[in-house]
Amino acid sequence: MTEVLIPNYLNEKSFDNEAVGTIVREASIAEIVAAMGTKRVLQIPVKIGDTEFIWTVNKSSQKRLADAWGRETANWEGHKVRFTKAKQQAFGKEVTVISGYPVAVSP
Repeated sequence: MTEVLIPNYLNEKSFDNEAVGTIVREASIAEIVAAMGTKRVLQIPVKIGDTEFIWTVNKSSQKRLADAWGRETANWEGHKVRFTKAKQQAFGKEVTVISGYPVAVSP
């Protein structure tokens, strides 16, 4: 028997106020259809606790991660990310934005 593969996307219900996860594989680029047309997004597989998610990374989080670990996402594997969520106004409605922050490794 073959099961349907439905990605488990990181969303506002995936964690309480804040969580730390680990990047498990290199990022990929996906094309999604949005209200304003098709756009390309960066998606990173992350693990929080025992659960793996696909995180669609916003531009601000991409910049923070690239500043910390470089622009090549293959080098991000194994690094930890602190996730937060906040309500923001976007396109005339309130949405929850998930942000990621690099977790510094202690010496």
